[in-house]
Amino acid sequence: PFFAIFFIMLSGVCCQLSRSNLKRGLKLAAVAVLLTAVTLFLSRHGMEGTEIYFGILHLLAVGMLLVALINRLLLKLPPLITAIFFLVLFVFTYNIESGVLGFGDVSFSLPKELYLSDNLFFLGFHSGNFYSADYFPILPWIFVFLCGASVGIYAKRDKFPQSFKKLRVPFLSVIGKNALIIYILHQPVIYGLIYTVKFFISLF
Repeated sequence: PFFAIFFIMLSGVCCQLSRSNLKRGLKLAAVAVLLTAVTLFLSRHGMEGTEIYFGILHLLAVGMLLVALINRLLLKLPPLITAIFFLVLFVFTYNIESGVLGFGDVSFSLPKELYLSDNLFFLGFHSGNFYSADYFPILPWIFVFLCGASVGIYAKRDKFPQSFKKLRVPFLSVIGKNALIIYILHQPVIYGLIYTVKFFISLF
């Protein structure tokens, strides 16, 4: 969860440095839909358990499109207050998959009817039979993204420590600029290597 939170929050921060979150969101949404189609095809042709219905790419696409919609409002609000607000909402909705809203003494069970079908799986409500190899529903994870978008306002206004600007690693910059392509290709490459090794092992 720590790395997921860090990654999603960082993606939210980057929204404030983007020229068009609408274009980025639509592009990523198209890739996410294609990913679902490909993994469904693979899962039904010998690679069971690979299907992804609503993974990290789907979530980030929704986050980008949402920021494109509400960013004017975010820019008018105190970034620290909104960041804390979204972080609290994340904690408050963290156990929503388990049918619980809130935390500690301030919690209550959600209606069981929400979990009888998978129609709202993208929101975090699903039956016990639902499965997605990569799963980051809108609730609670969208609040981490919006927390990052709020923190990103400081970057947009050049309020981060000046020392941050000196921390440049060319190799990581190249990876950052091609992150989507690398993300899309890394699993086919890994699967290809595994199947190649498995094939050669079977020969002996």
